[in-house]
Amino acid sequence: NVFHYLDSGRFDDSILTAALPETNVVIPSGQIVVPTAITDDSTLNYTISGAGKLSGATSLTKLGSGTLALNVPGDFTGPVIIGGGTLQTTGNNPLADVSSITVSNNSTFDFAGNAYNSTNPIVISGTGVNGVGAIYNSAGGIYGEMLNIVMADDALISQNGHGRYDLATGSKISGAHNLTINWNGDYGEWNSVNIGATVPGITLTNGNIGMKFMDTSFQNPATVFTAGTNCQVTFWNGGFNGSLNLLGGSSVNDYSNPFGTFNGSSITFADGVTWLTYGNTNNQSINSAITLNGIAHIRLGDHDLLFTNVISGPGGFLSEYWNHARFLAAANTYSGPTIIKLGGNVLDGAWTNNGSISHSWWIVVGGGGPNWV
Repeated sequence: NVFHYLDSGRFDDSILTAALPETNVVIPSGQIVVPTAITDDSTLNYTISGAGKLSGATSLTKLGSGTLALNVPGDFTGPVIIGGGTLQTTGNNPLADVSSITVSNNSTFDFAGNAYNSTNPIVISGTGVNGVGAIYNSAGGIYGEMLNIVMADDALISQNGHGRYDLATGSKISGAHNLTINWNGDYGEWNSVNIGATVPGITLTNGNIGMKFMDTSFQNPATVFTAGTNCQVTFWNGGFNGSLNLLGGSSVNDYSNPFGTFNGSSITFADGVTWLTYGNTNNQSINSAITLNGIAHIRLGDHDLLFTNVISGPGGFLSEYWNHARFLAAANTYSGPTIIKLGGNVLDGAWTNNGSISHSWWIVVGGGGPNWV
């Protein structure tokens, strides 16, 4: 076939047989292809590769259940619509200049280890092909990615568990829907990511996430970030102004340097959650309302930790401190036990501003070894 300037390109099943389940379209070096539109409506897999380039105001529509892999340079500026199967960028960042990307109908945009880095919107919905995510990274780590994610419905983003996946300063997440993150046991990091005011919740279901300078990221402090069972949230720098929901077995490591405050609407602890904070001699405040739905394990050293808001709920605390104190500044109403395990020379549970724990049904202060409780 001969392609002419401003022709439309279409990929379907008509030229293939069952014996030839994949085809490769090559754009030779020095060639600039400027179609009016590219449409892939195939159940089979196509690859566009080569040292040439896709250019112009081209639009790209991905339909059908197959995979279209782009491994060719590109500076085309039209919209990209992914309404079926998988669109995969395997190299050369061909979508860097497109006006927008829309992922719908449980299709998938797969970065395949290649950064996209654009503030143009990626509009997403659904859980992707076979549940891998509307946005998916199937290969390799991506560091410092900048994305503008707009949710048109509840959506999933994920990676394959073989490399970290970071969102850098300038990234945005918006839309009045819930976002689910699945790192498949791996790690991702968010640095100053802007979370829109209408986002109700973000849930990490598998893996670990790091937070940096999220002090003003949440436009609505009531937006809830949920750490799933056995997931871990690590604060490396600054504070956090969203709400936290920590499910059973999850943990928080607060190593922030410098420390910021926690100013979200609420922090909810399920049973068996661990909050570990040490290093950095600057004291820290948690201004969020606290709900204890089980026994929370607080481990603290090197600085004081001040809870300024009411701590409520049926649960309680197991507290370990090796050289500083936890201060309570409110008339707290939690009704579970308060177990203070001393590990240093400063008594835990100091009161300030008439703080109290009068509803706690069992208060124990003692020492002992690591298996004391």
